[in-house]
Amino acid sequence: MRLHIIAALLALVPGIAAAAEQFTCSFKEGCGTFDCGADAPFNATLVPGATGWVLMLKDETIGTFTEFDSSEAARHFVSSDIDPDAGAAGLLSIFKNGTAFLSLHGDFMTPSAQTHSGQCTLEVS
Repeated sequence: MRLHIIAALLALVPGIAAAAEQFTCSFKEGCGTFDCGADAPFNATLVPGATGWVLMLKDETIGTFTEFDSSEAARHFVSSDIDPDAGAAGLLSIFKNGTAFLSLHGDFMTPSAQTHSGQCTLEVS
């Protein structure tokens, strides 16, 4: 009985049921432990995946993120599979105005962190 009600409601709003969203991001600079601005700019896409959100750089998967603690002001995503060899974790925050920060923490030859700033645009299809 419940499935029929849900199916009927979804039929009334097919655009919502079929809507898919992704973020297109452009990161312009990075700041590591010792220097800032030395990293090349890069573009990435955050797309829904089977087990969370997948951050793609070109055609390469950078990591799988789980969304947590999101509000109207910002959406926050965390990943623990950025670089398993470095025991790295990643935090991606996207604010309502599109401002975005991607922070990576791990043991990259020595414990360090790097934060990239940029813009992400929500695309709904």
